[in-house]
Amino acid sequence: MNLYNTCTFKIYIVLVLSCILLSHISCKKMKEEKLIGSWQIIAFSVSDSLQGPPIWTFNPDNTIYIWYKEGSQDMYDTAFYYLEEEFNKYFISIVNFDQFTDGNWNIERMTNKFLILEQGIPAVRKEFVRK
Repeated sequence: MNLYNTCTFKIYIVLVLSCILLSHISCKKMKEEKLIGSWQIIAFSVSDSLQGPPIWTFNPDNTIYIWYKEGSQDMYDTAFYYLEEEFNKYFISIVNFDQFTDGNWNIERMTNKFLILEQGIPAVRKEFVRK
């Protein structure tokens, strides 16, 4: 292999790695942009449908506002979230809400209209529609 081929090969490798890195960064950014906004939990129980299902609002500053009814009162809670990636799987890490919601939630599906999150064993699943 001559010097020209070695230099060309190194440039090629740098370009390929740069393209992979840029596509990875832009993919995470697209996920973040898709997540921002209000999502209403799909009610799975009678109490959810009577109370009104909670609405989660993901904000660009990594805060979540969670609105729900408690009796006849509207209640609001705030937590923090971080969109993370591990081995091409995305998850949302939620902190400072409660013991049942804090932790890592795998993003099973996210479109412009639907969001499905799952957590742990036994699996807890939350399904949302865009509000």
